[in-house]
Amino acid sequence: MKILPISSGKGGVGKTTFALNLSLALAKRHKVVLLDLDTGTSSIRHFIDQPFKNDLYHFFKKKVPLDLCLTPLNKNIDPESLFSNLSIIASPRNFIHDVVNFSKNNKLKLIRELNKIDADYLIIDHKAGFDDDILDFVPTGNTGILVFTPKVKAATLSAAEMVKAALLRIFNLLLNLNTYGKFSKETLYKREVKILENIISDFEGCYDESKNYDDIIQNLEHKYQNRAIIQIIQKYLNNYKVYFVVNQFNDVQESAKNIINPFIDRIYNSVSSNISITNLGWITEHETIAQFAEEGIPYMLMKAYQKTDKKQKKDNMETELRRSLGLKTLAKPSVSVPTKTINKKVANNEMDRQLDLLKEMFTDDKKNEPEQNFDYIADRIKLIEKSSIHNIGMKKIQTKEDIINKFFAVLQKSKKKV
Repeated sequence: MKILPISSGKGGVGKTTFALNLSLALAKRHKVVLLDLDTGTSSIRHFIDQPFKNDLYHFFKKKVPLDLCLTPLNKNIDPESLFSNLSIIASPRNFIHDVVNFSKNNKLKLIRELNKIDADYLIIDHKAGFDDDILDFVPTGNTGILVFTPKVKAATLSAAEMVKAALLRIFNLLLNLNTYGKFSKETLYKREVKILENIISDFEGCYDESKNYDDIIQNLEHKYQNRAIIQIIQKYLNNYKVYFVVNQFNDVQESAKNIINPFIDRIYNSVSSNISITNLGWITEHETIAQFAEEGIPYMLMKAYQKTDKKQKKDNMETELRRSLGLKTLAKPSVSVPTKTINKKVANNEMDRQLDLLKEMFTDDKKNEPEQNFDYIADRIKLIEKSSIHNIGMKKIQTKEDIINKFFAVLQKSKKKV
């Protein structure tokens, strides 16, 4: 299973709409579970008009197993079961303190059960921000998918700050290894502790935007030569991946100039210039997305049924014509979900293809459909999964203890080499 958290530093970026429609795009060929972790008020319920018998309230408060909280799309909105591969775990309808504010035990319980889900993809729709209840469901080696939009300019900088917050979370965990009984600060090579404290202190309190992790580590490396913890952190930063999607935009050049470039510059200047940053694609602004959302039917689902209706009308016309000519009518075709082959040319030119597609959209109204954007991003995720160099999302949600065990093993191995 691949777990893909979808996050944003600010609200109003269209994150839930994106998460729902990406889930539908992936569900055309894969088994997908969409988890609504906007636990204050269920965002998913605002965008999809169907009942949820069990949700996270029943899981936490009524001890209902999580697999019984998986709700397929209702027949009222998916009568042909075109998206039978998709299930949704909704948040409570109302504010529930124990669900909104996860206790340690509740969080571990949810993580444990989520890791058991039988699916190809688990999509996590987070609330806005970057507190611990969000960061604890984010991968250690990459950001998952960050979403921001030209409509909310502050969201660009907030998304960059989330990268910083995710990294600080890892470094603070390393500093507090003794909390989890792995070993005490006395046995964790005292100099490594001091170095970690310097890195965290300098980075948390840094208001000089010309100074980033690279500068901090370089200074410490000069002071503490050949220290294992510095080498580990440097390698970690060099392998860290940032993935993002620009939502609700209508101008390619304007988005690149005012949104994408500032986002990349912010990360390079205030975090690290060694971090890998990948644009998964764009979602063009289109009135039908909001229109369908108001009707409680997701955009990608509505588009699928529009295609089915169009095909059905064509088949009916052909049937009537054959009957009028006294010919044998053809067998009624079964409803099938169209598939899309990913060829090597696409794999080698993903961004060029998307840019060309966008240019076509803005010169040909007939092609101005976000459906192609969602399908493209779904394909791009699958291509990245197949890469031996890159990674996106995670195979399992790691607890703090999992993360500590992993880094402890790396530290021990590095110490033996020094």
